[in-house]
Amino acid sequence: MSPRRSLVLVTLLSLGCGAGNGAGGGKPETWTGTLTGTNAVSDFNCPNGNFSESATFTLTVPSSLTAAIRVPYNMDAEIRSGTGHFTGDEGIGTQCGSAGPYTIIASHTDTDVVVDIASVVNDSGPTPEINFYAPAGSLFPFHLHQTTTGADTTIDDEYCDLLPTNVTDGQITGTWKGSGGGSASGNHARGTFTLTKQ
Repeated sequence: MSPRRSLVLVTLLSLGCGAGNGAGGGKPETWTGTLTGTNAVSDFNCPNGNFSESATFTLTVPSSLTAAIRVPYNMDAEIRSGTGHFTGDEGIGTQCGSAGPYTIIASHTDTDVVVDIASVVNDSGPTPEINFYAPAGSLFPFHLHQTTTGADTTIDDEYCDLLPTNVTDGQITGTWKGSGGGSASGNHARGTFTLTKQ
């Protein structure tokens, strides 16, 4: 069965209109995070080539983040949207080498993001995700240079999906993956993350 995703529509409300309190109450929270990982490029005749991924980010939500991801089906209990900032570096993990016509180009990202909570439903039940994206750009710019023609290729992952595996009141850890772009065969950035409540 293919996963079915239910996304909360992002509605950013001012504090004066009650954004600090969902139906269950609560105050705005700020979480800071780090992530590391890789992005394989096998689709582009770049055997074993990959980018290295590292980033820091800040997410601000209007109520309890841990409460939101602990009850992924109870999506209307509190406001499920927020804002943040993402700063990342995509470096050369393993260069393509002489076997292919491409070389990997390092890049840097510094952008504001919008946050929402998703629930992916599969055979084992609902699985929560913390998603954020850059409205005016990309989180993981996937840059390759074609040595034979001199042209550059860019295929971006606009979204970052955080998949929590361990949740406490002050820290969330798990795996992450890029989405919304990538190549036809699904070469997306992925790795591990840590979020800490401030």
